[in-house]
Amino acid sequence: MNTTPLLQARQLSHGWPGLTLFDRLDVDIHPGITLLTGEEGCGKSTLLRLLASREPGLTFLADIQHPALDNEPVAALLAAVPRGLIDDFGLAEHLGKPLYMLSTGSRRKVGLCQTLASPAPVLLIDQPVAALDPPSVRCLVAHLQRIGHLPGRAVVVADHESPPGLTPDHTVVLPAR
Repeated sequence: MNTTPLLQARQLSHGWPGLTLFDRLDVDIHPGITLLTGEEGCGKSTLLRLLASREPGLTFLADIQHPALDNEPVAALLAAVPRGLIDDFGLAEHLGKPLYMLSTGSRRKVGLCQTLASPAPVLLIDQPVAALDPPSVRCLVAHLQRIGHLPGRAVVVADHESPPGLTPDHTVVLPAR
């Protein structure tokens, strides 16, 4: 197995006046699936945002969608997504609708489809199962397992615990504040 990290952050410090989230944090993201975990408020989402902003070519899904996209047709947002992925997540019936007409879970699935379809070597996904129903969670886990085990690919999932059925290859535990 290749042990060369696909992504590294060294001596990463971040915080705000009176609050330090990271102080000289080192993070290595290896090929496979990495669970980024830790206590509430330890900086999991912040770390993903920092990694995405520092490393060009990563795909990052943090929230459901930006409000500026509310009037965009779902079909346009998923134009670069393989039809099989759209069907797997049950989004075919929504292709003719603008994004604002979708439920929170369906909006989340649109973002997940965009992320999963990305050819980026590293996918960063914050709270991947938020707002998803059990069949969608199983579908997502299957796709994460598949992508995370492709050569030269990594998936980083940030959450309090691993999504049901997802077996991480690596775990990064952020220190408590």
